[in-house]
Amino acid sequence: MLLATGIFVLLISAMHKKDNMICNGIEIVLSDQTQGGFVDHKEIEQAINEVLKRQAKGATIHQFSLRTIENTLEQNVWISDAELYFDINNTLHVSINQRYPVARIIDNSGASYYVDSSYYKLPLSNAERADVPVFTGVSSSVSASNNAQLVGNIIAISIHIIRDSFWLAQASQIDVQNNRFVLYPAVGNYMIDFGDGSNSADKLHRLKLFYKNVAAKTGFDAWQNLSLVYDKQIVVTRKDSSASFIDEKKAVQVFDLIVKTNKRQAEAQNDDNEVVAKKSEQLQQEFLTQAKINDVDTASQKNKSSPPNAKASAGNDIPKAVMPKFKNN
Repeated sequence: MLLATGIFVLLISAMHKKDNMICNGIEIVLSDQTQGGFVDHKEIEQAINEVLKRQAKGATIHQFSLRTIENTLEQNVWISDAELYFDINNTLHVSINQRYPVARIIDNSGASYYVDSSYYKLPLSNAERADVPVFTGVSSSVSASNNAQLVGNIIAISIHIIRDSFWLAQASQIDVQNNRFVLYPAVGNYMIDFGDGSNSADKLHRLKLFYKNVAAKTGFDAWQNLSLVYDKQIVVTRKDSSASFIDEKKAVQVFDLIVKTNKRQAEAQNDDNEVVAKKSEQLQQEFLTQAKINDVDTASQKNKSSPPNAKASAGNDIPKAVMPKFKNN
C-alpha cells in the first residue's frame, strides 16, 4: 500500500509539473497538400490562439484543452477531422484532414454549392475557386442517404473528369435529367447522352477514342448528339454531310489547345471578367484557326443545343463554375 501510494504521488507530481511546462511551438500537418485545400496553417494557428485567448507558443500546457480545440477546428466546414497532442519536447502537433470539393452543384431551386467525395455540401467562396465539373438539374432534396446511386454516379463522373485535364476543359456542363446524365461539351454543338452514369471511366475512354478516330476526320460539329448508353458502343446522329474535313494531325492540335486554354484561363484568374472573356475568345479563335474547323462558332455561340441554364444560375454575383483554385490570388 505504501508503494502504491508513493507511485500515485509521483504520477500526480509529474502531471502537475508537465502542466506547468511551456508550449515550445506548433507543428501543423494538413492532409494531401497536392490537392490544395481551402484552409492553411495561418488559419489553423489563429483558431487555436482564439480558443486560448493568447499566443499558443509560450502558454502553459495546462491552459490547453485539446478536446475543446479539436471541436472548434472541426466546426470549420472545410475540416473533417482534427487531432492534437503534445510530444516530449512540449511541441503541440496538429493533424488536419481537409474536405476537398469534387463537383459543383446547381440544383433545380437555383442554389449553388460544392460537394466533396461523400456529398457533404460545401459553400462557394469569392476568394477560393475549385476547378471541378458542374452539375445542373439536381434535385434540391438529393442526398447521400436518400439517393445513394445518383450521388455515387455524380461523384464517380466528377473524379474521372478531374483526373484528366482534357475532360476538365471539355466537359462544360453535366445536366441531370430523371437520374440520367447529359454532357454538354465546351467544343462542339451537340449533346452526349451519358445514361445513368454507371461505368463512367469506360464511357469517357470510349468517347475519347471516338474523338481521336472519328471526329478527327469529320470535325467536332458534325454530330447532333452522341449516346454512350450501350456497352462497347457509341451511337451517333449526324447533322448533315457537309461537315468540314480535319486530318488527325490537326485534331491532335485541337486536343492540345483545349488543355492549353484551360491552363491559360487559370493563369488569367486575377483579371476582371471582361478581360477573361476577351482572352477566352482569343484562345478559342486560335485553336479554331489552327484546326480549320469552319463550322464551330466562337465562344459566345458554343453549346447551341441550349444546355439548362447553368450560366444564368451562376451570375456575376457568385463565383464562376469552373475556375482553378489558388490560395494566394
